[in-house]
Amino acid sequence: MIKGLKTHTVCIEGPDLSGKTTLYRDLHKKSGFRWNVQDRSEVSMLCFSRFYNRDDQDRWQNSLKERLKDMNHRYVLMLPDMDLLKARYLARGDEVHTLETLYATYKLFEEEFMLLNGHPNVLLLRVTDKNQDSLTDAVYNWLNDAEHENLIQLSDRIAIASAFCDNEILGLHAQYNLDAEYTDADSAVMLYEPEAVYYQGIRDDYMRKVAKEISGENEYRSAQDPQTTRRFVYTHDSCISMINCLIRAETLNVFVVLRSSNTADTLSYDLRFLANLISEIESFVDVKIDQRVMNVTIHSAHVIN
Repeated sequence: MIKGLKTHTVCIEGPDLSGKTTLYRDLHKKSGFRWNVQDRSEVSMLCFSRFYNRDDQDRWQNSLKERLKDMNHRYVLMLPDMDLLKARYLARGDEVHTLETLYATYKLFEEEFMLLNGHPNVLLLRVTDKNQDSLTDAVYNWLNDAEHENLIQLSDRIAIASAFCDNEILGLHAQYNLDAEYTDADSAVMLYEPEAVYYQGIRDDYMRKVAKEISGENEYRSAQDPQTTRRFVYTHDSCISMINCLIRAETLNVFVVLRSSNTADTLSYDLRFLANLISEIESFVDVKIDQRVMNVTIHSAHVIN
């Protein structure tokens, strides 16, 4: 499996006649249905809740905030210029809108888009008559590049997202695939002076835990099979507070909880340390593994000013 952070969903948002359906079709055609692309989601629900004066705006605002915590999710926001929108309306008409209501909903989308612009999981496309034929390539390249980011780039994106969200995100999560060569594992982080002793302590405790479980040194006096055990667990009340390795169907599933992370300063070191540790675990258990998936949850992903 190619390493990187795989995009689980891509939501295309925009007012009516912005070109969402065309982008949806052309993106699937260009990518060979590579991504799960959705036409409208929380942003549209929020805008139309405002337009129809429903009382569920908080529901969609909260849902949007939750989705933005998912680093495997992407939004594509399409905002055509007004002249293009008018020309499309006059050429095609619309089953729902008059020109007046089309403008009214457009303004709502524009307001919400400006609040999201700058978030690293969001691509804002200002659609014009001149660039409308190049939008598919722009979105494809953005999504393709995202899936090839390394752990340092992922940590940078998380730091930008944290800063965007008033310097703290609660409950951020990301799923990242490691390759067989563990090219993200940088042994130099073990010598990173602010964290070297801390990392070595986690490494020693966890490797000791795994070795004891395999040999049966546990309260059940039961030797654990690496491919079925649920007991390869490290816990602590420090920042890296939980690591759990579960090997199933030749996949090494690693679940990590960071109770707290200074995303701008230490997260990239923590993630590369974890890649090192996972590599060592794989070598130690000596079973066939075809895929390596690291699932990271950060309870407080923050930026310290």
